[in-house]
Amino acid sequence: MSVLTPRYLKSDWCIKELREFCERAEQSGGLVVNNKARIFKVLKTPVDTQESLPSVVKELLGYEFFTIEDGAPLELDPAYGEKFGQDYNRKVVKLAWDVAQLLKTLGTVNKDRS
Repeated sequence: MSVLTPRYLKSDWCIKELREFCERAEQSGGLVVNNKARIFKVLKTPVDTQESLPSVVKELLGYEFFTIEDGAPLELDPAYGEKFGQDYNRKVVKLAWDVAQLLKTLGTVNKDRS
């Protein structure tokens, strides 16, 4: 799971770590298993560019943990009101569900290979 922020995308270390994960995943079953990506792209805030990311990550839709209001990005933070907290919780539940489904898929795939 990569939580993308402008700072993350400027970090050589973070990009190197993500590229290494992609390479290892390709060697052990692929980055996509049964139409499920093994990478979860979480966007904490809007980012100007994703050029430094591996192509497979650029293509993922991602989970946006922000909204745009009056042209300004606002993180899904309860400090902005109850709705923001509820929206944040919904996103966390959706992300957790998708992670759980991927883990089940990986467990089934690994059993089939044994």
